[in-house]
Amino acid sequence: MVDGVAAARTALEQGAGRPGAARAAIWHWDLASGRVEWDERLKALFGYAEMVTDAAWRESRIHPEDRDRVKVSLQRATIVNHGAVWSDQYRFRRADGSYATVTERAYVVNDDAGPRGVLGAITPTSARRLAPSFTRSRSPAGGSAGPARPRG
Repeated sequence: MVDGVAAARTALEQGAGRPGAARAAIWHWDLASGRVEWDERLKALFGYAEMVTDAAWRESRIHPEDRDRVKVSLQRATIVNHGAVWSDQYRFRRADGSYATVTERAYVVNDDAGPRGVLGAITPTSARRLAPSFTRSRSPAGGSAGPARPRG
């Protein structure tokens, strides 16, 4: 599985090779344990000191109007879109209570038995607009198969 995580990290970094990508908070979700590990950029970008959380912690910080859509989309990606990079845009609550518009990308880590984890990156996009060429395409199962289009 270590090779799978390394491959997922490479895929995320290549996909996030756009300006501002170094400003992403990286997380790894172990699906078996439910444990989510964050890098130090979570504190720098959003003010949270936590380094280990669970999926519910992350979900509770997604704006209530975006939460169900993002949760269902990521769940479908972990089950249906094996090997694909999932992406969405939503509002994420900072530690001070304000919301940042973010783009989140995640890559499902698989082994022979199926999905084992998810590696993700949350990048604040509030200060910049996404290029108009970014569109959302949906797989037949409803998961996002491409970059997210800004809501609004």
